[in-house]
Amino acid sequence: MGMGMKKLLDSMMVLIMAFLGGCSKQPPKAAIAVVKALKKLEARTQVGISYRDYAPALGEAKAEVNLFLESPEATKMPELAASISKAMNHYEIALKVWRRRIETVDLIRMRADVPLYREVMQEFSPFLEQYPAVNRPDTEGGAIVTLDRSGEQEKNLSLGKLRSIIWNEASEELGRATSILLQYGWRIS
Repeated sequence: MGMGMKKLLDSMMVLIMAFLGGCSKQPPKAAIAVVKALKKLEARTQVGISYRDYAPALGEAKAEVNLFLESPEATKMPELAASISKAMNHYEIALKVWRRRIETVDLIRMRADVPLYREVMQEFSPFLEQYPAVNRPDTEGGAIVTLDRSGEQEKNLSLGKLRSIIWNEASEELGRATSILLQYGWRIS
């Protein structure tokens, strides 16, 4: 075999090895683990989770999120990192809303002269604009419940419905994160 043929074969071997190495690339373990952890939390919110069990479940998911966000994988996949961070943020906000509901009431009169309404709006206004559905009536998937009190229509903010809206947003964001992984050709299973 001539020297030219040997170089050609060597070059082809390098290309074949590079191709095979690229095809056998393992999925990013931290990315898969964080999506699985958030999917588990999502499932628990969908089937019904108690307030007592929510914080520990959230903590488990948060640990995976932190590990992923601190990993080199997150730096290599900034779109996925942003999506994971957003989903986790939704779940954390839902805990704040649920905690407030437990500490006070579910339905809060939406009037400026109601101290609890002012307090809740002050606490939640920094993130409420993320959830435009909140301002719709509950019959249309929103968090506004209208009650008839002595012939007068009174609007109330339902913290329970607000929590559900936030969980739905978390699920949608998690769907985007899953799609990003699938774009890379990686499955979650």
